[in-house]
Amino acid sequence: MRMDLIGTGLASLGFWLFLAVVVVAQVWRKVTMRREALATIRLAIEKGHPLDQALIDRLLQTGTDSLSRPAAVFLALGLGFPVMGYFISRNDAEALNPFIGIGALFLMMGLAFGALWALSRKSTPAGRDRFTA
Repeated sequence: MRMDLIGTGLASLGFWLFLAVVVVAQVWRKVTMRREALATIRLAIEKGHPLDQALIDRLLQTGTDSLSRPAAVFLALGLGFPVMGYFISRNDAEALNPFIGIGALFLMMGLAFGALWALSRKSTPAGRDRFTA
């Protein structure tokens, strides 16, 4: 086996491990934040403080996460990868087509997130997102 194949495999493994760590960290963060909000509500109830529905909703909401952020990021990546491929193709003529393909994938993901964001804004009152990312 050639050494460059081992290096490529390790680089791919490193990328997927990084991606897994980011996803797990985000899930853990959301679970921890929800657990803390529920503990706060439980403590307020035990101490006899009155809780109105607006306060409970504010404590239990997932934050300012909405689908517009990932839509913007994926759209930017979808436009940026082909541009990067163009500049790389000046030195390597075969580099443009893969970067266009990667850009198309990100562009489609951005359009999907944008469509979900638009649909969630239409279907919920006061513009709150029903779906969160």
